[in-house]
Amino acid sequence: MSRHILDARNLLCPMPVIRTQDRVKALNTGDILEVRCTDPGALNDIPAWCRIHGHRVVETKEDVDEVIFSLEDLKVGKKSANDNLNKIKTKEEKVRNRLDEVRNCLVNTEDKSRKLSVEYASLVAVEKTREEFQNGYVNAVKEILEARDSGELGGIIGTVAELGKVDEEFNDALRVAAGMNLQSVVTENDDAASRAIDFLKNRKLGRVLYLERNL
Repeated sequence: MSRHILDARNLLCPMPVIRTQDRVKALNTGDILEVRCTDPGALNDIPAWCRIHGHRVVETKEDVDEVIFSLEDLKVGKKSANDNLNKIKTKEEKVRNRLDEVRNCLVNTEDKSRKLSVEYASLVAVEKTREEFQNGYVNAVKEILEARDSGELGGIIGTVAELGKVDEEFNDALRVAAGMNLQSVVTENDDAASRAIDFLKNRKLGRVLYLERNL
């Protein structure tokens, strides 16, 4: 903030007002213009001019020979306030745009994360199923198949895995879709399934899921 002095002494009406008007145009935000007059009419003219043109008389000093007015240009202050408001609005708009970008990025990231989670779960399922088949059938299924092959158990057709042969490229898809059901045992009828159940029960080998061929 600066203080400027306008020497309008010995000038008669309307010159003090005209000079004041010219000097006010050069004020910056917060500047004060001190007008010194000797014209008695300035005591009313300058305050009236300030009211009309949007300025403020901050202080008035009178003595025998002169009057000193301290003026502030409110228009400059309003312009500065408007400029600052526009700057704030511009920054706010930028922040909002950036926030929208971040939100969109977050949504895309969440979508990608969900897709990756699904892909990861599928890969885990594939790997688990592959490991299970690399290790072979569970013990109970092995015993049933061995008993079938040796002729000890009749009516055993085979496992779903044996019967559901597909091209090599579809093996993983089949294993994921069917999972442990691939180890289910298909039998000729209920009697064959009952004999297989008793076979496992008597040897305490566990349980197996049976599927009758003509369901």
